[in-house]
Amino acid sequence: MDSNILHTLQTRGYTQKIDSVILNRRLDLFHAARRANQYAVKTCCHDVSSVKQIHSSLTTRGLTAQPPQLSAQIILKYSKLRCPRDALSLFRDVNLRCGKTSSFLWNTMIRAYVNNGQFLEAVELYSVMCKNRVSPDNYTYPFVLRACPQCGRMVHVKVINAAFSSDIHVGESPGQFLCEMRAVNEGLSGDSITLVTVASAVGQVGDHRTARLLHAYALRNGISGDICLSNSLVAMYAKCGNVVSALTVFDRMDEKDGISWRSILSGYVQNGLAGEAIKLFPQMQETGRRPNPVTMLIIVSGCAVHGSSTLRRKIHDIILVLEIKIDAQLRNALTDMYAKCGGLETAVEMFDSTPLRSLVPTPVCLNKMLASDHITFLSLLSSCGHCGPIDEGWKCLADMEKLSITPQVNHYACTVDILGRAGLLHEAVDLIKEMPFEPNDEVWGAFLLACEGHGMSN
Repeated sequence: MDSNILHTLQTRGYTQKIDSVILNRRLDLFHAARRANQYAVKTCCHDVSSVKQIHSSLTTRGLTAQPPQLSAQIILKYSKLRCPRDALSLFRDVNLRCGKTSSFLWNTMIRAYVNNGQFLEAVELYSVMCKNRVSPDNYTYPFVLRACPQCGRMVHVKVINAAFSSDIHVGESPGQFLCEMRAVNEGLSGDSITLVTVASAVGQVGDHRTARLLHAYALRNGISGDICLSNSLVAMYAKCGNVVSALTVFDRMDEKDGISWRSILSGYVQNGLAGEAIKLFPQMQETGRRPNPVTMLIIVSGCAVHGSSTLRRKIHDIILVLEIKIDAQLRNALTDMYAKCGGLETAVEMFDSTPLRSLVPTPVCLNKMLASDHITFLSLLSSCGHCGPIDEGWKCLADMEKLSITPQVNHYACTVDILGRAGLLHEAVDLIKEMPFEPNDEVWGAFLLACEGHGMSN
């Protein structure tokens, strides 16, 4: 067994009792490991002293910069122990060593500030993030918007807008979003281009009430018929989980383009209605609209979720007949579809025929550093959840770190499912608490199902 995994498992074995002797033993195991991962870090950090020891060890070994999950775990531990200065010191050190970092570490530090009630510092750090041209993502906005009401509206608008005094596209600016929404509420004029930007931001934060206000404003001002705005409204409602309103906007469109169809199909799949997406797909074909690789990726993913063995071959045949280019992402999705729809032999054949081996199903392939992506690891973790190899599930997350692939919330949801099926509910809770972003319905759903399955429905 890989010594790194062995040390992780050993340290996890000592987490049931927290005393000085066991803590020192756990730290010794960590220091002796050839490499470190975020799970080993998590199990060794229970007080300020141990966190600082781990921090010092990683700094000495030059491991604070790569991968970012290691530093993120320590930042969150400092935050939990009410040591924001130490968290900020590590954050600045990593940024100094790495230059421009990804949004992952920035999100972690913003989250640490919010969790400690330092709302103004969170918004100010967001401002610095934007000035440094680090693009915010869907995990940035919820924490910033949680902080903003505590800071006051004027501080909120002033601080965030300051970040966009340089030449940054308006679509990247939640500060612009807030100003535009204030203009909407005060009855000022807004064109369809402005509302497209606002709709995108509303969808990202999942604000149901603002989504309805925005749609009402567009109807009231007679600009809801613009095809670009209508497409944005469909996507906005879908991201907010309101599929009924998304379909209403879609049905009322006088003209529909490829983006219109992809928006509603994707909305169905994202909200767990893959069957409805599959039913709607023939209607798209009847209009003469030719599906492209993105459309087929949505349908293939929907078929995988739906688990229909009768549709799998039909969908693949459509791709072949229309001569749609099968890129690595679509091939991965097709392989996943066959594997989940009872066509395991075909899935294996597709993998064997892949020139670049973009799908990586075994640790052997990982050791060869073959290409991999988020979809691949999601399929692997899902398989671990159904088959039960807990160690392999942990190893999947560790391997993502090795390949510099940042786990997303659905990867953590699968890991929670793996732990839950094995009855390791306390470990599942620890993982949820240490996630670098807020748990969503998928994460909580996996945990609650596990509780119910082990007779802990209360």
